[in-house]
Amino acid sequence: HVHAVLSNAAVSAALPRQGHEENDEAKLKALEETWKLAGLGVEDCKTQIELGYDDVEYMIYQMSQRDPDWQEMVEACNISKSSSDKLLAACRKFGTATMETMNVIKKNKEQFLNLLGKIGCPFSREMLDEQLKDMLSFDTLLKQTNTFLNFYCDCGVPITVTKMQKAVKTWTEGYNKLILRNIKGLFKDEKKGLFQEKKYNEEFYMAWLYELQTSRLFLNQWRTSGRGLVAKLSGRDAKSRSKFAALDEDKDDTKLTRKQVFMQLLPSVEREWKLLKDSVGDGSITVPRLEETFATLSSDEEYVRELLLLTSTGDGEVGGEAKWTQDAITKLKDFSMLLHMKNSIPAILKLRTTMLASLFASAEKGDQLYTQLKNLDEQLKREWSKKTLLSLTELVAPVKKNLGAQLTSVQLRFLTVLADKNSEQMVEWLLKQKSQAQFNQMKQFVNDSGGEANIVNAVASLVTLRTQLLRLIYPVKPYASLKDMIHVFRTEVDMQRGELTSHLESVTQSFAALYRIIKGGKESAGIKACKDIIHFLSYGVLSFKSSDDPNDVLVLEPHWEKKVTKTADGKDAKAPAQPDSSAPVKTENLEFLLDLRSKIVMTEIPAKMEREYKMSKLVAKFLDQLQVALDIKDLIFQLYQKGHFAFQTGYKKRIAFTYDAEAKEQQDETKETEFQREYVHLQNELSSWNAIIKRARTQFYYLNFFTMREILKIVDLLLGDSAKWRPKQEDTKGNDEEAKKEEAKDEKQDMLPKVWKCPQDTFDNKLEHPKCLMCGLPRPEAIDKLIEAAGGLKKRRRSRSPSYREKGVEYDSGKDLAAMLTLANSSVDVRRVQKSFSEHSKKLKEGIEALEK
Repeated sequence: HVHAVLSNAAVSAALPRQGHEENDEAKLKALEETWKLAGLGVEDCKTQIELGYDDVEYMIYQMSQRDPDWQEMVEACNISKSSSDKLLAACRKFGTATMETMNVIKKNKEQFLNLLGKIGCPFSREMLDEQLKDMLSFDTLLKQTNTFLNFYCDCGVPITVTKMQKAVKTWTEGYNKLILRNIKGLFKDEKKGLFQEKKYNEEFYMAWLYELQTSRLFLNQWRTSGRGLVAKLSGRDAKSRSKFAALDEDKDDTKLTRKQVFMQLLPSVEREWKLLKDSVGDGSITVPRLEETFATLSSDEEYVRELLLLTSTGDGEVGGEAKWTQDAITKLKDFSMLLHMKNSIPAILKLRTTMLASLFASAEKGDQLYTQLKNLDEQLKREWSKKTLLSLTELVAPVKKNLGAQLTSVQLRFLTVLADKNSEQMVEWLLKQKSQAQFNQMKQFVNDSGGEANIVNAVASLVTLRTQLLRLIYPVKPYASLKDMIHVFRTEVDMQRGELTSHLESVTQSFAALYRIIKGGKESAGIKACKDIIHFLSYGVLSFKSSDDPNDVLVLEPHWEKKVTKTADGKDAKAPAQPDSSAPVKTENLEFLLDLRSKIVMTEIPAKMEREYKMSKLVAKFLDQLQVALDIKDLIFQLYQKGHFAFQTGYKKRIAFTYDAEAKEQQDETKETEFQREYVHLQNELSSWNAIIKRARTQFYYLNFFTMREILKIVDLLLGDSAKWRPKQEDTKGNDEEAKKEEAKDEKQDMLPKVWKCPQDTFDNKLEHPKCLMCGLPRPEAIDKLIEAAGGLKKRRRSRSPSYREKGVEYDSGKDLAAMLTLANSSVDVRRVQKSFSEHSKKLKEGIEALEK
């Protein structure tokens, strides 16, 4: 059974083929191989050759599939019935192994051949290698075509190749079930294969494009040429700079067909790619073209990688070589250096003449490298766009010679940032910090005074920066020339793979704030916030009140008058023992509290403050109490909105921050604070009130016609503001005095005449009109004096309910309102009420219709 399985597998993995030589010996060898694999002798092979049945591939692919043709061959060659059946079964079995089976055989090739050899199966290594070669060819084409469809057809160039996409998708998804004997024809069959159009040269282009899939330069060329071809086919100008050009391109639904891609686009891209290769090889490529291509790359390593791809594919084939590759790499690196130096040379010159001028022994006039860089800078500004790769190399050669070695892009970037205007103050200050003790003292002071994250990070970056620049900015003796300084910079300053530039940028961004702390000796906002928290935990009180604005519910009473300050000798100054009780209590709003929380969260507590106050515990305690207070604020606002009688206008609650600084080590952290007790109490109140509302609205149907605000107003109107259900109102003494003044003013204004008569045409004008509406004569002076004595004209007021409603005085409709509330608070038969309402509506409608008739 095992032998049968192995033999069957060998036949399905075998695919005998016609001999390559057109002679009887080769034909006989192919036929004998076929008969042996079928498990038969080879005596009838010569007869097949003599009678013309010598085409092995035709016998396997065509004749074995048609019974009449097969029978004709059998009879003509006088093949026995048993041999015919075995040979026919083998011909139909040859090459029927799936890709899944073939990959298993490929993975275990040696073991498979050894087993076949032991059972005497005539399956040769050469035959298996031939099948695996076909597999590799198919797999490669499938992979390359998938790259073309999934990458090149989906990278900004509109292409439609539906037939190809459908076929390749089917093969890819059903790869394991593909049959060995069929894979060769899937791509290359002249009648049914995917690449049947020989003029498209698709097999070559698939391999070429696959090789170039990692090239950024080629991808840019592909997109440019592709979009240009689409624009040409659509009648648009691809080079238009109009502000509507991008919109026109988005609206254009033209897509390139398979024929247009392989007959127009790819030949065009191939030509452009070859031109780029040739121009780089002979150095004739211009600077503007270099800026469009190689200048878009980020590093010298990418320059080299792209150039190697260009040389290996630039002649329209994969694996090409060029003798000038190393020379071109050197030239491109020179271009890269000049490209960075174009922006960095002014920075280097600025460092030499102003920012680091104090480090040099003499002025810049006799400095050879300075003179060369200055001349190079001027020449680049004048002739940059006119230069080629070859002439740029000639231009940079003297500078390279004097520099000793070219500066990297990272080093040039660092010098550019160092010479930036934003770095001037930092560099000037840093040059004065030669003393390590003085610098350490400054660092300690800032760490103790500036707790914000950006300040702490800036100090850390400043320490790293100064450490790396020690030999550069604090030389043993002044530099003789710019060349000496550049040599020290290149050899002594570790760029840390570009991280030193990041440290420099971090210091530059935060140095203004850092310098204010250093120069003014003042604490940062974060440290001030820490000290404010210490004060609030001793004297701060949070005040809650009900309000329709959630931001007004919570305020802080900071009691700044009790804050302990420092005297000139550093001792605590005593706070006032008895503050003025007549003065109004100053408060800080919710925004102040939230801002304080943000500052303290972003602050890194200095070690000194932590040792002295155990600040981290104080901060944690403060933030915990503040968070509970914010939750209490939300609960009070909800109770106010839901109409709880005890939490309406006039409700107040004050809770002081608590933390015993002296006994904090022994304090029980699990002990419930007043904030927590109040929070639990309010939660219970809210839960209870929600249950009361739900029960009342369920039991008394007509309450659902009113919101809670309306119900509160109704109760207020019925019972009056002084009722016991409402919390005690704020003192209105000051408001009453203001009201009396307003009433006195109103009385004077009421005594003014309503109109004034024009002395010229006797027309009656309203008092507020400054001129006569008929003749334009100004209002009489006597009338103006009366208005002034009354305090001005009476302003129009918006209509509002009478004051007696606000004071709870009984009014005419009180009985009706009381009757309505009695009905709303009574248990009624809802269906009966609805039925009566329907009958009443029906009668009313019928009565109106009768009147209309």
